[in-house]
Amino acid sequence: MAASGHVASYIEGSCVDIDGQLVGTLKANTRATLLSRARVQGVVEAPRLECMAGAWLQVDVAQKASLYRPKIALVS
Repeated sequence: MAASGHVASYIEGSCVDIDGQLVGTLKANTRATLLSRARVQGVVEAPRLECMAGAWLQVDVAQKASLYRPKIALVS
């Protein structure tokens, strides 16, 4: 989604890049990337979430449980 885009509901895809405004649910099957102008409010469900400097988010983050991967959170 481009910087001028606005979604108020639901986005789903394999690899999803957001650089606009989303109010609702973002579901990425592989990776979600919030670019510097992203404004996201709602729920993000993705096995991998990247958040660039300048992005703003107020979300609940959901990740599918994996039997083979430990749950680790990295914050910088």
